[in-house]
Amino acid sequence: MAARNVLLNYSLKAKVADFGLAARIYMKNDNNEHVGACLDTFPFQNSAYEILRTGVAIKEKSDVWSFGILMWEIFYLGEALPYADFNGLPELVAFLETRQRLEKPPLCPESLYDLMMWCWEQLYQFRPTFSELKKDLKKILSNP
Repeated sequence: MAARNVLLNYSLKAKVADFGLAARIYMKNDNNEHVGACLDTFPFQNSAYEILRTGVAIKEKSDVWSFGILMWEIFYLGEALPYADFNGLPELVAFLETRQRLEKPPLCPESLYDLMMWCWEQLYQFRPTFSELKKDLKKILSNP
């Protein structure tokens, strides 16, 4: 999930879509067969640590990592790209292996940045579930 995949309708309700990835996955080759996305072209800036290391996504927990990236992008008002200064996947993996993470956006309250950092736990077992995130977000919003 990335900010570029969130569309707002006239009522300002968010809708999640990924037209670019869908087009790559469902393209047909000359033999009229469905072809998957190329393994070396994926949005690694939004991908969870375990996907970058092993290529395997962990149900819900890898999406929670990406949700943390989405929150980060929102607080930069869509004006910043995560890990924009990195020169590819190996450099990003090396950065994350040292438990470094994206810096707190200037407009982001500390409580929400703490939530992002929880989403970016190195070991997926220590990341929150979406139910836990929802509960904590409601708590933060009710106590400004």
